[in-house]
Amino acid sequence: MKKIYLFFLSGMLLFAAGGCKEKLPPPDPAKEAYLQTLVRCAKCRKSSKVGEYERINQVLGRCPFCKKVVAVMPKKSKRP
Repeated sequence: MKKIYLFFLSGMLLFAAGGCKEKLPPPDPAKEAYLQTLVRCAKCRKSSKVGEYERINQVLGRCPFCKKVVAVMPKKSKRP
């Protein structure tokens, strides 16, 4: 039984030590700026950054204070 645990542990260490050798690309400045924009919750009226919201999908997020689902995407301007 100890040999099975030892084999399992050595396999896990092998996978964990491998890691990713490639460097990650630099963060996109436009996305970083978007995550810093403030959004006001419709229910509790508290403002917080978009990055603090729990994302549900691309448009909706959950308020960190009252947990209400609100739109976190910027509104598109009306076309003339």
